[in-house]
Amino acid sequence: MLSAVNAVHAVVAAVPGIVAAYTTVPMSANTPALPMALVTPISENRRQHAHELVRIETLVRVRIVHSPIAQGITTSQQSALYTLADDVMTKITDDITLGGQVDHVASVDADEPAIYTLAGTDYLSISIAVRVVEKI
Repeated sequence: MLSAVNAVHAVVAAVPGIVAAYTTVPMSANTPALPMALVTPISENRRQHAHELVRIETLVRVRIVHSPIAQGITTSQQSALYTLADDVMTKITDDITLGGQVDHVASVDADEPAIYTLAGTDYLSISIAVRVVEKI
């Protein structure tokens, strides 16, 4: 599980426009450190496909925290978030082995934008689910 998280984190951290990327959720966010990405594991599934052949799938969440929304959400904020989410998903699918660190990326799916609250502040964000098949 950790290798999948680290592999996704390394790719996401290199996306232009991502100012900071974390594998743990920080206690707060400073506006200069936005947009940031929070890369965390959701689940791990081990499946036996054939005699002694095990496939390990890890589901990793990439939450892009874009900007505070104290004054409401603007069209430009939404557009910038969609562009950044597209850039992150493209970067992940450009090399499905994530630099040779995993067997392959099985799927990449984004949710609709949502409000993410961190330390009492609401932020515009989007969550991307990355299903990774790990090397065995």
